[in-house]
Amino acid sequence: MNQFQLSIFALGPLEAAVMEIVWRCDTECSVRSVSACTQPLAYTTIASTLDRLCEKKLLQRRRSAKGYLYSPNVTRDEFHQRKARAYFTEELQMAPTSLMSCFLDSIGHEPALLDHLETLIQQARARLTNRGSVHSDLAIPDADNAPDRPGTPD
Repeated sequence: MNQFQLSIFALGPLEAAVMEIVWRCDTECSVRSVSACTQPLAYTTIASTLDRLCEKKLLQRRRSAKGYLYSPNVTRDEFHQRKARAYFTEELQMAPTSLMSCFLDSIGHEPALLDHLETLIQQARARLTNRGSVHSDLAIPDADNAPDRPGTPD
């Protein structure tokens, strides 16, 4: 994964706040509706931020009679999952043992998380045994080429 692919997940504080507002909307959001939730920021600041999020392919927009309407391309959970995948893929290439140790240290105090991790490891081992290679089944897609999942936006 290259630096650009990882950078789409690096949101500044304003981008993160705007994404949270858009994720909470039940319908498409206008610049004005997002701006109303981010007082006292200028309308143009919010418009620029929404445009940047479209460039990162996190939002989509369509023209309406009074401007653009924005909606998320990914759910909040998908975004965080893809962000974690991008980070782990990058770090596993550089320092796999250190990354795994740090990860285990961070969840080691939560028995339920350790149990869940153990279940995931057993499933991965079973796939490795059944298919001969865990890599083909556990390939980590990038944000632009992630497989479609039923019930989620493309």
